[in-house]
Amino acid sequence: MQPDLVGLEISKGELRRLTGFDPEDVFPPSIMADKEKRIGFFLNEALVALALTPIIVGGIYAFIILPTLGSSNKLGIILLIIVPIAVVVGRWRSPS
Repeated sequence: MQPDLVGLEISKGELRRLTGFDPEDVFPPSIMADKEKRIGFFLNEALVALALTPIIVGGIYAFIILPTLGSSNKLGIILLIIVPIAVVVGRWRSPS
């Protein structure tokens, strides 16, 4: 890093103006600091992933796997493992 940029501080307002996102909305530090809020946050993420899993797995299985490969229990189980992980990763990587 350039020596003249080492001490540079960017305020939350300036960061909001430059990125268009409120820094607190991206990854609120208050949630990670408080144990109860952190547990609630992770519980909410798990519930969303579990709620979306049957919908996504059912759609993939019914419209892609069955017509192309026929009935496959192995692929169904693999989807049940991979889809919740992909949902959580996708939600963490999305900007809002």
